[in-house]
Amino acid sequence: METVIKLRQKSVGISFAGGGAKSFAELATYEVLLAKKIKVSAVTGTSMGSFLAAGVAYGMKPEELETLILATDQALEESELFKKRPVWLTLLAANQSNGLVMPNRLAETVASLHPLYQGMMLSELSMPIAIPTVDIISGKIVVFTNNRSYFAQGLNEQTWEFYDGDITVLEACLASSAYPLMIQPMLIGDYQLVDGGVLMNSPVDLFDRQQTEYIISLGIKRKTYEEPALKSNEVAMRAMNFLMSQQIDRSISSANVVVQFEVDATTFEFGNAKEIIMAGRQYMLDQTIDWGDLYEREVIESAREEVKSDEWTAIKKRFKQWFVGKQTQSTKK
Repeated sequence: METVIKLRQKSVGISFAGGGAKSFAELATYEVLLAKKIKVSAVTGTSMGSFLAAGVAYGMKPEELETLILATDQALEESELFKKRPVWLTLLAANQSNGLVMPNRLAETVASLHPLYQGMMLSELSMPIAIPTVDIISGKIVVFTNNRSYFAQGLNEQTWEFYDGDITVLEACLASSAYPLMIQPMLIGDYQLVDGGVLMNSPVDLFDRQQTEYIISLGIKRKTYEEPALKSNEVAMRAMNFLMSQQIDRSISSANVVVQFEVDATTFEFGNAKEIIMAGRQYMLDQTIDWGDLYEREVIESAREEVKSDEWTAIKKRFKQWFVGKQTQSTKK
């Protein structure tokens, strides 16, 4: 017998933050992880990030998730649910119905795109997933999950609770995406639920670190402004963004890797998913990400076994070649 040193990959969790259409850029990191043959053990997602997390938990490969993103983006654009409206109509709708867009209209818009949106229950997803939303009656974070043992063990029980029961994937994602003044709150049981980003836009803190050892936090870098907001809805959006940014800064500090994409897009302007995804890929290529202690050495007694000390030295080069190929295909189309 001889002593062999092997590298063990730690269990990995991905946190997908909200950001509306801009969140589509976060797909690029998932592509890199799979290109590096890094196995993902659990996911969390807020708002639009919950849709990405659900796709990963379903078991989609990056190209499958990209196809769904593009289809969702096109469906939302063609629905005109988020088209710009006069300020007076925005205020009137907000006063009469708690939001411009009804969740059932959103559900109807995307339901035909994939089985994930056609009544599939959260419990049917193969990977542990947690999706936060906020109950505006109690002020608590309400967490939808298919595996409680993976999540929320370190949170203050006075400020959050698990949803008691199963729920469809689409309902959970829509509840987490109910952005105040834009989308009506979701009434589920005794809860009146709005966008999880109000209190937890980057759901890093939901992971139980005993179950998930290595956390990758994905999000969108906060936009800076040079001009004052002139419309009431712009003022509200900026105020929400500033509040979210403060709690994001606190939550991502516990992540092992933080990726904050720079995306030149508008939160509720759909129709540019392809460009946003490409921008995300370019951002990943331009960054030098320190994957730190993703792997740890473990001693194994073995008679004969060859072990590679580093299995992904050339990964970035291969990903760049793949990315150039994708750009070429996109140009031809």
